Amino acid sequence: MNIKNDNLYFLPLGGSGEIGMNCNLYHYKGKWIMIDLGVMFSNSDLEPYDILMPDIDFIIKRKNNLSAIILTHAHEDHIVQFHICIQSLLIFLFIQPLSQHLY
Repeated sequence: MNIKNDNLYFLPLGGSGEIGMNCNLYHYKGKWIMIDLGVMFSNSDLEPYDILMPDIDFIIKRKNNLSAIILTHAHEDHIVQFHICIQSLLIFLFIQPLSQHLY
């Protein structure tokens, strides 16, 4: 992927256009910000998994350029994967005051 530092990029990793596993990246001037890091629970017998998560390998490989994670609110589809990935990311977290008690 050829990313130009002066361009603004939006990279949806999950949840855009649907309910569940919200995770979106924004890039500008060489830095990334992640908005939410959630999961989606399977509601179908056709899927072999109970929980679906966005693939965040892209940003883990670039974690030195990840400036912050912003969790918009404390629903599972916005925050659950953060608990799973905290060791991989170790980053500054912005969170709503009502949701802070979860962390």
